[in-house]
Amino acid sequence: MSVLTEFRKTKDEFMSGDHQSPLTHDQQHGFSGLTCFDEDPAMQFVLQPEEFDDPVLAKMQTSTGNVAEYLRWGTVTCPTPRGRSL
Repeated sequence: MSVLTEFRKTKDEFMSGDHQSPLTHDQQHGFSGLTCFDEDPAMQFVLQPEEFDDPVLAKMQTSTGNVAEYLRWGTVTCPTPRGRSL
């Protein structure tokens, strides 16, 4: 089983049975798993981050409702199959 397949399995188990799942009890009972594309090795990338000259703190709300601070220190550019970058 690949790392991605294992991650998806863990996510499905969380969604279908954890008390912190965003699904209602009825939705959890009928949940059969998230719909995902098949794993595609052509879409796996090893990317080099580009560091910012001046990193900044970013505040973001987490899934627990708390606000956490993260250091935004760089960016990555990801090629796409059609030659564009994200």
